Amino acid sequence: MTRWQDSTDHLEDRAVVLKQQYGEEQLAAFRPRRGDFDPEDRFTELVREYLAPDDVVVDIGTGDGTWLLAEVYPRVRRAVGLDYSAGRQWLAVQRKAALRAKAEFLLCDARRIPLRDSAASAIINRRGPWTANEDFMREGLRILASGGLALEISIGEQNACELNDVFGDRAQMYPWRTRDRLGEMVGLYREHGLEVLVAETHVTSEVFSSREALVYRFQTAPGIEDFDPDADASLIDRVVSDHGDAEGIRQTVHRICLVARKTS
Repeated sequence: MTRWQDSTDHLEDRAVVLKQQYGEEQLAAFRPRRGDFDPEDRFTELVREYLAPDDVVVDIGTGDGTWLLAEVYPRVRRAVGLDYSAGRQWLAVQRKAALRAKAEFLLCDARRIPLRDSAASAIINRRGPWTANEDFMREGLRILASGGLALEISIGEQNACELNDVFGDRAQMYPWRTRDRLGEMVGLYREHGLEVLVAETHVTSEVFSSREALVYRFQTAPGIEDFDPDADASLIDRVVSDHGDAEGIRQTVHRICLVARKTS
């Protein structure tokens, strides 16, 4: 099975094309509702707390650059966003130009980052590839200076657990369903010479307003391997039936937030 980081048919590029088929009002309707607490907001708080004005920050898997430009670029000396999706990097460059920002965006494989050793005083990984395997992790640590910070928000084993029974091993989180991701990641950080400063796990839920909104999520984000809205129609209907109510279709959101310092 080909995982997303090794595919040349990038989901993110296809998502950019699909997004252009909808208006802003429809896209807004597709966004799921979350409760009062959003783990993504908590991670942004940690970034604001730990980054310093003189930092050189590299965001691994920056996507379309929206978050980097809003939350990192105004707070640091230099901000660099990396991504392997040409479509999303093009959106990032357009946003940069509109803001007249001096952030940098590089189209590259995060296993081969075109930056010198110890170039960054902080690296950020927002559900990106950095801890996906040893190659990604070694390369991120290569560009991180001694004493530098690694800040990550990752997906926990309970995320979208509603899909496991329906899609089986095609569900992204199915192999992780019995694991302790927080414990594993803390151990991984320590194994690679990182002193863990913050380790938090957060579980909440999100509600999709319609079946169409749920399908859009499956088409534009990792979650189900080889998803096909027509071939998988009966499975989608089962998710809607099992987890839908008057408010919408619920899915579990599980995020892990980590902040660590490189000790060597």
